[in-house]
Amino acid sequence: MPTSSRFAVAVHILTYLARDRKQAHRSEEIAGSICTNPSVVRRILSDLARAGLTTSQLGKGGGALLARGPKKISLLEIFSA
Repeated sequence: MPTSSRFAVAVHILTYLARDRKQAHRSEEIAGSICTNPSVVRRILSDLARAGLTTSQLGKGGGALLARGPKKISLLEIFSA
């Protein structure tokens, strides 16, 4: 996937997570909102987690969460991830 597409998907993922910060969101749910495969979302979530932008919650009700407030995340950080 080209860098520009990965960046756009990453921004979408973080925006999706920011809408409801208290609830963890599964990759299948996020992928449905982008019309892509959940494995693509998981791969990008892994990169975002390595950059400290997201965290994961395991188990029932698990999924991805923002690691910090959306106002504290810059586009440069997302692009660098």
